[in-house]
Amino acid sequence: MNPYLHNVTKLSAGNEHSLAITKSGDLFVWGGGGLTGLNDPNIRPIPTKMDFFQTLGTKISQAVCGGLHTVVVTKEGDVYSWGSTEGGQLGLP
Repeated sequence: MNPYLHNVTKLSAGNEHSLAITKSGDLFVWGGGGLTGLNDPNIRPIPTKMDFFQTLGTKISQAVCGGLHTVVVTKEGDVYSWGSTEGGQLGLP
């Protein structure tokens, strides 16, 4: 059992990072620094709650890691993405 994660409903793993969504809709990320979305280039070996969505007053319904990117859907249906976009994976021009 991972002592840092509780009540996890969804998990996803990319090439260098992973994430978990809890029952309460919080997002936890860990792994390769720039891919976690935490604005920290250091590797995060311990799951860390991503407070960005809490400051927006929203919760997460879906999230998935790609090889070098992440896409998140909030309860309201808004989509957020970060990471590498060399092949258009972020849905940005």
